[in-house]
Amino acid sequence: MGRTGRHRELPREVRVLLERLPTPVLLVRKSDGVVIFANEAAAHCLGSTSGGLADLPFSALFDAPPQYPEPDGGVPIQPRGRDGRGLGGRLSDLPAPLDHLRLVILGPDPPAEGTGHPQEPSLIAAELAERLKELDCLNRINAALQRPDLSTAEALQRVADALPQGFRYPNEAVACVSLGDGQRYCSDAAVDRMEHSLSRPLRSDDRELGHIVVGYPTNLASGESDPFLAEEGDLLDMVAARVVALLERQDYEKSLRQAAHVFASAREGVIITDPDRRIISVNTAFTRITGYSEAEVLGKTPAILSSGYHDEAFYEAIWRNIEAQGHWQGEIWNRRKGGELYPQWLSITAIHDDDGGLINYAAVFSDLSRIKQTEAELEHLAHYDPLTGLPNRTLLSSLLDERLAGSRQRGDRLAVLLCDVARLKDINDSLGYQAGDQVLQGIAERLGQRVRSEDLLARHGGDEFVVVMEHLHSDADAGHLAQALIERAAAPLTLSSGQQASFGMSVGIALFPDHGETAAALLQAAEAAMYDSKARGRGDYVYYRPGLTRTAQRRLEMDIGLREALDAGELAVHFQPLLAVADRRVIGAEALARWARPDGAAIPPEEFIPAAEDSGLILALGEYVLDHACAAAAEWHARGHRETRIAVNLSAAQFRDPRLVDKVAERLRMYGLPARALEVELTERLLVSPDAGTREAIAALKDLGVSLAIDDFGTGYSALAYLQDLEADTIKIDRRFIRNLPADTRNARLTATVIAMGNALGLEVLAEGVETEDQLAFLQREGCLLFQGFLAAPAIPAPDFLRLLEDAGAPP
Repeated sequence: MGRTGRHRELPREVRVLLERLPTPVLLVRKSDGVVIFANEAAAHCLGSTSGGLADLPFSALFDAPPQYPEPDGGVPIQPRGRDGRGLGGRLSDLPAPLDHLRLVILGPDPPAEGTGHPQEPSLIAAELAERLKELDCLNRINAALQRPDLSTAEALQRVADALPQGFRYPNEAVACVSLGDGQRYCSDAAVDRMEHSLSRPLRSDDRELGHIVVGYPTNLASGESDPFLAEEGDLLDMVAARVVALLERQDYEKSLRQAAHVFASAREGVIITDPDRRIISVNTAFTRITGYSEAEVLGKTPAILSSGYHDEAFYEAIWRNIEAQGHWQGEIWNRRKGGELYPQWLSITAIHDDDGGLINYAAVFSDLSRIKQTEAELEHLAHYDPLTGLPNRTLLSSLLDERLAGSRQRGDRLAVLLCDVARLKDINDSLGYQAGDQVLQGIAERLGQRVRSEDLLARHGGDEFVVVMEHLHSDADAGHLAQALIERAAAPLTLSSGQQASFGMSVGIALFPDHGETAAALLQAAEAAMYDSKARGRGDYVYYRPGLTRTAQRRLEMDIGLREALDAGELAVHFQPLLAVADRRVIGAEALARWARPDGAAIPPEEFIPAAEDSGLILALGEYVLDHACAAAAEWHARGHRETRIAVNLSAAQFRDPRLVDKVAERLRMYGLPARALEVELTERLLVSPDAGTREAIAALKDLGVSLAIDDFGTGYSALAYLQDLEADTIKIDRRFIRNLPADTRNARLTATVIAMGNALGLEVLAEGVETEDQLAFLQREGCLLFQGFLAAPAIPAPDFLRLLEDAGAPP
């Protein structure tokens, strides 16, 4: 029998259930002793594949084939293992509708019947029977709910009648669906004398539509105090969800019938057609979006809007779905009167009269042009630096790979120049980040003017730029370009404040193929050469040479210094206030690590935190910050500021720590701090594709009562799915979107969109890096709740923050 035949013989649900079992399992047909199914665990035991075992005679698995046994409570068997030695096993019958098959369980020491072991054949067979019974019940309920010829009352009565069949004692179970309007649909009058019951609410958003209950009467024959299985709760959850979907669809269709009287004021475009799809009415929004007046489209079909983007099969599929389901919705491209193509979100519903006759089609659509534009801008931000417009580190790596492939094919040479701009931190510290941003923009513009059109210029991050130079005639070409870039960057730059600043630049050069054949290797070599250039003094360039170890040495020194600082207590935890936008009331603080050497030299976080991550010290550093943050918050609460919260950043490495949740809970207990007072911050990039451990840690922290904030929102791959899945409480808009507000119209649109989205989702929105009154005024107009930044205060020591609370008179 072929694969398709075997699949028809064995229900898909049974195959899925058996495939998930870690126990090696075979199914053998009684009539001819042929194997029709083997899961991966069985195939591994027998040294084959699941497909390779199918259609084999059962006797082929034995050195000395036995008489095909009639099982009686599980007959022991001895098939061959993958190493040629015998395996233990038991063979058992299955219940209907699988009673034409036998179950074979393999293992080195298979349990006998009656032992209660989870691999006991009869227990697995019983589990299959229960799952089949539940699936049959669910399939019958699905069929009833999807029948268009049944009224809502008829469908719900069929749900109540079918539901008891999915429970352990189907002959005694009773079920009832009760709606908020008093309507009840019950399988038996005995529902009014249930003693044991299992109930689920029927809830749509915040509306309570009713409830669904399954139970047993007081005289349950088994006499059990709790006759329900855990899986039966899952079944009832699924049925409740399907009933809610039916009720929501009924409400939606009712709303569409009413929309004929009120659609003129809708912001979405609305088209009403007759049963022949001829337009009989449109609303004002239709004219605004498409450019067609009502007079121009009356009597015509909606094909007048067709863009030519979709083929006939696309439209035929839409109408087949409408005929079968009564509605369709999805994205579609149409054409405006002026010829412009644009995307729509379109919903088409067939409207019937009380007798079920088709009277109209109603189409409601919205223009997705602005949403698509915003998506494109967010995609641009994922690959381009928003400050300079240059390719970012991610895109640089991809483009460099492409150029390396071209150089290999042509057999020519290529240079990578890593340029580090000096004194940028001094500008940031003395004049603010806006001045620093002007410097980066000015340097990017100057570098762009000097490189050739075929060269690649990218921002590598921070104060670093990368130039990729192709088609070298000689190695000296890269040095000539590096010198020209250094001279171009050194020219005084006039800031918007009127001040002038000049900058040195160090350049490291790596050559392909001499210094590396991959993007990562060349960037690493160029970085090593750049650090060597910095060590020699600004305004120089250095070619990479074998044995150049300055960068590695510097990183090693940083690692050693950080370990010593942790041991010696040189690290401090400072606190930057979090404030309400409306009244500048302090509502909490973000805990930030600071490192000052004994000689007073400050090591910036952007240097020692990456070093901690690379060296594995991030776990110790994270625990250090968490401990000091909880201790400080406990003191604030003890002084009467019980609503003041503390925010702590957690790294990706900490989320991979299996003891993270225990450590957080331990600190909360140690300092008597309520979980609601602690907010953990994790970056958006960590949430795009979190591993299972990260998801479990986040869920456990939420269960603990800790709040979750998404830091640097908008700098990664923003998506709504993870905000919903991970139950975030706060999103923090990254400072790069705030710094040029409100003058930067693009950033203003994106920031307003994020704020509106956060508010719509019920999330707190906090803006980082607020430095001016204009920025704060913009945020307040757009509905942003919270902010932090130099406008209020930098990160300050714990005693200073407590004085700030006391002076502000923050309410206890």
